[in-house]
Amino acid sequence: MPASDQPRRRGKAIALVSVVAIVVIGAWGLYRLSIFGEAPSDLRKEVLAAEKDGLPIDANDFRRATNATDDQNAAPLLISAFAELKQFQQTPEGKAMGKLIGQSEGAARATDEQLEEVRPAIKHLSSLFDLLDQAVRKPRLDFHRKWESGPGLLFSEFADEKACLVKLILKAKLDLKDGNLGSALDSLDVGAKLSSLVGQDSTIIGLLVQASLRNLVCDVIAGVLRKHGDDAQVLARSKTVLNDFGPRPDVRPAIRAEYLMGRIAVKMLANANGAQMLGSDDGNAALKLARFGPVRTVYELRFIQIYHDLYKRLSQHPESFVAMQKAFADVDNQVGQNSHRDWTYGLADVLAPVFVGMASALGESEARKNVLLCAIDLLDAKRKSGSFPAKGLNNAPYWTDPLTEHPMIYHPTKAGFIVYSVGKDGVDDGGKPRPRSYSGGNYDLPFKYPLADEPVEPARRSITSHGRPSVPSR
Repeated sequence: MPASDQPRRRGKAIALVSVVAIVVIGAWGLYRLSIFGEAPSDLRKEVLAAEKDGLPIDANDFRRATNATDDQNAAPLLISAFAELKQFQQTPEGKAMGKLIGQSEGAARATDEQLEEVRPAIKHLSSLFDLLDQAVRKPRLDFHRKWESGPGLLFSEFADEKACLVKLILKAKLDLKDGNLGSALDSLDVGAKLSSLVGQDSTIIGLLVQASLRNLVCDVIAGVLRKHGDDAQVLARSKTVLNDFGPRPDVRPAIRAEYLMGRIAVKMLANANGAQMLGSDDGNAALKLARFGPVRTVYELRFIQIYHDLYKRLSQHPESFVAMQKAFADVDNQVGQNSHRDWTYGLADVLAPVFVGMASALGESEARKNVLLCAIDLLDAKRKSGSFPAKGLNNAPYWTDPLTEHPMIYHPTKAGFIVYSVGKDGVDDGGKPRPRSYSGGNYDLPFKYPLADEPVEPARRSITSHGRPSVPSR
């Protein structure tokens, strides 16, 4: 090689290295300035901020907040009750009962003929009822779940809890048929306390099951009040049952659980097996992109931001169903709208449930309880004074409709009264009940005494809180 070529080649090499270095440094600079470069630092800050506001940093952190000691925990007794239940369900009597009653709502509406058919089976379930009675005497419920499983975590207990309540409802209905009011109300009280325990299970599905259990008990209590509304002891005992539902459902523990399992789900998407727990990624671009670390970090950051903001809003007014429904509707709209135009919302759209339906279910459950407590006040006033009041009493918190934060609607009628919540749509439909075969449309949540009386004309006015319209579901 001529000596004159060496400096030229050296210069080309230096130039090439310089160009490569500039490209690498430029690319790194662009990366650091991009959402991918900023996300790791922002993620750490957001996790710490969320933890400061009460969201768990990991499964152990969440477990410490929900742990129940053995002497306070109802779970072992309920697990034994579930074992009794499963044995019964495999017997001919158990299978026949399942076919006869059908869905859980059928228990509250069972006919006299159906009740007689299940009477022998109910007698054989005495050990189950004893275990449930012992369990609800415990103040806490903790199944010591393996929260680290994230989306792979199963919740088989909820179906068992609902099945146990169905048996309690059937027992109460049989006792009512036989005139054993005290025994019937005792069974309903166990059911009310069971629903309160289920609500402690720190999951969205747990709160929805709690609402369902409450509604089943309310259906039977409503029948008791219509038939025995002039009996002071029945009124007092019915009020105790309704109060044993416990405090208003608090959604914040469930949001903490959803937040934790969502973050675990994001991390599990690093491999194909983890992704399969959320469904096939064949037609889901978000699940495919989540296999790449930088994208996954951005997804997790967005997910935390959404839940952190929701949790802070719920903590501002934890007792308000109106505020809850507004916060949930805003999250649904935020995720639903942005998932189509901002790729960072892609995974949040997969992980976040539709919240508005949950707010409506919990609010309606609380409203049904409140309506019955109002009815007890009115029946007690009639028993004491000889006539129903001309206006609602409004002397207790339950005279406020939790779905609107306005007073319950009350109308005396020729033979009795009607008192009702306007339901999730916030519209007064004159006390129109939800049909058994519901397929949409407006309805209220009424208690009418006696059941057969003249109709009330629908007012068709929107009942809102602080001028806010009722929130539509997504």
